[in-house]
Amino acid sequence: MELFHLTTVRRFLLPVLTLVALGAQAQMDSIRTENLSMYLTSQVTIPSAEFRSVINNSIFNLGAGVSAGFLFNPLGKKQASPALLGIDFGYFNYGIDKTPATSKTPPLKSTYNVFTWNGVIRIRPPVFHSRFVPFADGMIGVKVFNAITKVDKDALDLVLNNSQPEVLNRVNKSGLNYGVGIGFAAYGKKTEALAFTLRAVYMWGADIDYVVRGSLAVDSNGFIIIK
Repeated sequence: MELFHLTTVRRFLLPVLTLVALGAQAQMDSIRTENLSMYLTSQVTIPSAEFRSVINNSIFNLGAGVSAGFLFNPLGKKQASPALLGIDFGYFNYGIDKTPATSKTPPLKSTYNVFTWNGVIRIRPPVFHSRFVPFADGMIGVKVFNAITKVDKDALDLVLNNSQPEVLNRVNKSGLNYGVGIGFAAYGKKTEALAFTLRAVYMWGADIDYVVRGSLAVDSNGFIIIK
């Protein structure tokens, strides 16, 4: 079983579209403070050169996915804080392979993903007058490299509720993850509850093994193997 060894993972997260960044603000005359915020964004991921060399996908060997999380003021509603604490979740996909049906196996689909779960501390002005608010993030947590092979069911299989097991093989490899980031939030003129957020994050961590894209195959007996 061949697993490619990863020395570092470098990610620059560039949210193409921020779907929502909700905040609960306390009003202090014309000054706003942020007590609770939630975000859901899309992201484009630029892996390290080593990782990109084995991805071989149609989007320039990049990854695409989503990022979500929440942040809260540890000092509560009565006092502004220069630091928010919270949880950050990230997901991106770097490839999908399909294997046609044979006399021994149905059509298969292998998906290659990366998940991150991090505790995060965000440093930003404790109070702000401007609609544009800069921030810096620090993260520590875990990353999971996931390769999963399923039966590639079509719409008819789903309608007929085909009882064939869907997940046939799963490989998970995890390790410690670190990250630092910078960005800004731009609040709207008409509402202070919504903001556009742009963030760039650099991530690295412990050495980890992962399944090379294209190495999952079906042997002569119909079993899924890693070449």
